[in-house]
Amino acid sequence: MTLVAILATSLSMFAQSPWSMQNVGYNYNSSYPFDIDAVDSNIVWNCAGVGDGSGISTQEFSMTTDGGTTWTAGLVTADTNFRFANISAVSGNTCYAAMYNNTLGGGGVFKTTDMGATWNQLGVGSIFTNAASFPDVIYFKDSLNGWTMGDPVGGYFEIYSTTDGGATWTRLPQANITNPVAGEYGIVNDFTVVGNKIWFGTNKGRVYISYDGGVNWTAKSVVSNVNTVGSLAFRDTLNGVCTKSTTAGVNTFYRTTDGGITWTQITPVGPVFYSDFAYVPGTTVLFGCAASATGRGSSYSADDGNSWILVDTNGIGTSDGYTSMDWISPLTGWAGGFSADPLTDGIYRYTGSAVGINQITKNTNLTAFPNPTSGLVRINTNYEGVVNVNVFDILGNIVTSFESYSTKVGLSVDLRSLSNGIYSVQLVDLTGKSSVAKIVKTN
Repeated sequence: MTLVAILATSLSMFAQSPWSMQNVGYNYNSSYPFDIDAVDSNIVWNCAGVGDGSGISTQEFSMTTDGGTTWTAGLVTADTNFRFANISAVSGNTCYAAMYNNTLGGGGVFKTTDMGATWNQLGVGSIFTNAASFPDVIYFKDSLNGWTMGDPVGGYFEIYSTTDGGATWTRLPQANITNPVAGEYGIVNDFTVVGNKIWFGTNKGRVYISYDGGVNWTAKSVVSNVNTVGSLAFRDTLNGVCTKSTTAGVNTFYRTTDGGITWTQITPVGPVFYSDFAYVPGTTVLFGCAASATGRGSSYSADDGNSWILVDTNGIGTSDGYTSMDWISPLTGWAGGFSADPLTDGIYRYTGSAVGINQITKNTNLTAFPNPTSGLVRINTNYEGVVNVNVFDILGNIVTSFESYSTKVGLSVDLRSLSNGIYSVQLVDLTGKSSVAKIVKTN
């Protein structure tokens, strides 16, 4: 049985949608999670857009520390003309937001350290101060180190970095960034990160790539410079997907196997939803969702977008579909919806069977010693080079993930911090090749 068939069988057992409705807590009716950032299976933040066609700005956000059983909503203390570009959550206390001024131009970066009770603008007078400034993205890999990107000002993209949690910022010099073409700009929240590699899309059919965590950037063309590159998603440093969208709302699907240097158009088979794409960590499963005139619902692909299987249409709380998504593990993910009122709807948690877990249990082709182990185990591999190591528990949750270097005699994995039980240790090399060892952890 193929992986696609296995996953189809897995999801077909649900008589209803595997998405479970939660109350996001937004006060403005028809608000929706524009961006979702899950820290782990309990801590999730999101920021709001308004979907009623009014065009008003909103500063609403919502967060949970109990997996979505309860959500706490609030407002970022910003100019009422400010809208979210995206958010970057670090913990249950700390989150960053990039916001642009929809009326006057410019924008800012905001930070909370008290679960959203208060927000402070960072870098006032030093970042995004020009009327032409337009923040598109903010990303923090931990509580201290982050970067933010905005449209070109002064002839090159406005990219800043910080190493002290946003207290001070340094603009990247023009020499480090490929110059934009005429009229080129970024797209809000259109980026993705894998390790030290970063990608963001533009309205001129290009993807900017950094191989060193944002210090240097080069641009590669996906399509002609009259189309927007959107919905970027990568499952490792080489394999990724994106879409081309026209002003008429026509979407075309592209994929890369060399980290974004070259792109190939593919014609997907099955229902594709183009609003947002996200890979499920530790798997080759790509989820897509949409809440627009081009489609409403969710589906997934196990072969990097070539073929798609329907999960559901419209959504279960309303008939409006899903706006965005983020995944933590094969068992845990969230998708945005539309709030009917402050007490109803707005976000969904995935409660279905483990997505992609079959590929872990079917491809057990590595050996480990000792096995059973009390914690330290040697994995014998055929790899030589950098690999991503994912450790899954018996339910398919990722319990730890890290980057390591494998030699021809293998690599060591430390399971001492984990409870006794059965685990799957998955190794993924830079080409996307994956192998797994099943290990029993004992005292």
